[in-house]
Amino acid sequence: MLTYRFMTEKNLDAHIAGINTLYRDKCALMLSTLDAHMPKSVTYSRPEGGLFIWMTLPDSIDMMTFVRKALEQGVAVVPGNTFLCDTEGSINAVRLNYSTPSDADIVRGCEILASVAAEMLEAK
Repeated sequence: MLTYRFMTEKNLDAHIAGINTLYRDKCALMLSTLDAHMPKSVTYSRPEGGLFIWMTLPDSIDMMTFVRKALEQGVAVVPGNTFLCDTEGSINAVRLNYSTPSDADIVRGCEILASVAAEMLEAK
């Protein structure tokens, strides 16, 4: 009933246009912050839609250690192996979400992730 009321009483096209702008801006903010702070050996996707950025770590960084260190500093990322069909497989990547955090949290989170990556790269 809620969906029906929303779709019949609200301007769905305007809502979709608004959230497209919101998520495009959040994605651009995350990408520009990653560009400014992330070590160059860390790569990441440049999505044309959706709510996530896929970030690949250099082989010298252990993904699960990176995830733990980021979480210790208050930043949660989704380990890439969560998305594998082969539960025995491994991937050196994480998924970043830009839909939920505030702009300030996106900037601070990316700075923390970059700091963790740089620290782990220096330790190698």
